[in-house]
Amino acid sequence: MGFRSWRFCVVLKADNLVQNNTPADAEANLDSSDYVFIDLRKADDYKAGHIKGAIAADMDACKGGDFQNGVDTMKAALKDATGSESGADKKLVLICYSGKTYAQAGTNVLSVIGANMDNVFTLEGGMKAWTGATEA
Repeated sequence: MGFRSWRFCVVLKADNLVQNNTPADAEANLDSSDYVFIDLRKADDYKAGHIKGAIAADMDACKGGDFQNGVDTMKAALKDATGSESGADKKLVLICYSGKTYAQAGTNVLSVIGANMDNVFTLEGGMKAWTGATEA
């Protein structure tokens, strides 16, 4: 049985507090093999421009109510990037539009798939606050 309700994400919200990572801290760790940057925005926005080296894990369907799609998308992206569906022991920096809704959806998904939540961070202010290098 899959997770199909955004309400489920909202229920988890209280249990999965978002830890922030400032744009300066994120940029300082951009080339570190200990970090994986995960862009949670819509696929078209990722393609138009994203933080250098970030992987795509579109959380739009999850945000819209299809939690299982978010789980499947995140697992596939992490497996491809780290070899593990839960991100192994990497520090995961979540990137969304402003650091709120998509980041919360991604945080909730990561919690459900067994990621080490001490290693999950959200880029404070999202792409709106990012002034570092981007690529398309």
